[in-house]
This record gives sequence, structure tokens and C-alpha cells, in this order.
Amino acid sequence: MDKHQLREDFQSIKRLKVITSRKTFSARRIICDHVNAVGGIFNVDVANKQLQVSAAGARQKYLVQLEDQKKQKTQQASRKRKLVSDEVEQLKKQKLCISNDIEAMRKAADDYADKAEKLHDLTYIAKSNSLRWVAKDKDAELKSISWRQLVYNSRTVKLGRCLLLY
Repeated sequence: MDKHQLREDFQSIKRLKVITSRKTFSARRIICDHVNAVGGIFNVDVANKQLQVSAAGARQKYLVQLEDQKKQKTQQASRKRKLVSDEVEQLKKQKLCISNDIEAMRKAADDYADKAEKLHDLTYIAKSNSLRWVAKDKDAELKSISWRQLVYNSRTVKLGRCLLLY
């Protein structure tokens, strides 16, 4: 065996490995049967154009598949990021609305307290106190929303870190 033939045999083995690594078990079995039918690996026609086109096509399909997988991963990450950012925006709106409600209730409670003091009427004090209790409950709800917003912000940071790793 000369060096030229040895190099061709090595390249044919390499090409067969590329082809067989992309196929299923049955395709590998067909290749092995063909190699055995032609009398061994040294008798396989490597210059066969159909074999070369098939190997090149398999490589292209593999590269396209890898590209599709990368696109899917980035799309999933962007969808997750969008969901989290939408939820954060919704929490901000709720927080602003509740803050405005609390402020309005406290102002109304102060107004009722002033009215009760001027008119010496205890019903206004009762109304003032009930508004303060509702404002206190709303304040607890506001704290709950703040905690949820903090959790979502930490998820956003984690998603950002994960995206940097890819």
C-alpha cells in the first residue's frame, strides 16, 4: 500500500463515520452490509458522486438543525423575559393604583376627623376610623405586591445571567 491509497482509505473511513454518525441504526446496518458486500472497506468507491453529495447534504442538515435549536432557545428565553417584564409592569400599575387609593382614603379620613372635631359629631369619627382601617388593609396588600415585584425582578436578573451563559 502506498501513501496515496492509505490517505484515500482514511478519508473514506472518515466520510463513512460522518455519514453513519448522522443516521439511525438501520442506516448503519445498511452501510456495513454494503462494505461487506463489496469485499471490505478498501473496495468502497469513495469517488462516488452520490455518496459525496449525501455526506455533504447530511452535514448541511445537521448545521441547519443546530441553527434551529439555537433560535428556539433564544425565542424561549425572550418569551420568558417578556412574560416576566409584562408581569412586572402589571404589578407596577397595581401598586400605583393601590397607592393612590390609600392616599385618597387617608385624606378622606383626615377630612372626616376635622369635620367631627368642628361639628362635635361622633359619626364622622367612625367613618374616619373605618377609612383608616381599610387604608391599613390596602397598605398590607401594597407590601404584598412589592414583595411579588421584588421576586419578579430577581427572576429577571437570573434570566439575564442565564442568557449571558449561552
